[in-house]
Amino acid sequence: MAVATPPSASQELRLDTISASPTGRPLPIDTDLTVVGDVTTLHAMTQDDVIDKVIFSLWNSKNSAVTVSFVVNPVDDTVLGDVNDATIEVRVAANSIIESLPVYVRRIDGNSYTIAAYVPTADLDVVLITGRYIRYTQGSLTA
Repeated sequence: MAVATPPSASQELRLDTISASPTGRPLPIDTDLTVVGDVTTLHAMTQDDVIDKVIFSLWNSKNSAVTVSFVVNPVDDTVLGDVNDATIEVRVAANSIIESLPVYVRRIDGNSYTIAAYVPTADLDVVLITGRYIRYTQGSLTA
């Protein structure tokens, strides 16, 4: 697979937010990957030949650290091994916030999501997340 470099700001197509409401209410991460599809979808791409820069903010309301697992562009989102291979773990300290966690993604055909998240069963609904994305176009993207 080709590796795409982030395009310049002059190629920006659109900016949008990721939240639970039009006013920006945070989404709770309320899934724990007990089955392969049990993830909280954060961003789903439907357009080919674009790159999205997604920037997340996380809030942990628990009195202990929580590990948030981000699944970023798995080869096949119905196969547990592929989901595990595409998982990045971020540890959020007790009662704290992580601001501006950036991820660049490009669509893989057939997946139902591009970025999703889950937490351990004991930590359901204690981490809230919001985000925004900037969509870029680049004429020479190839797989």
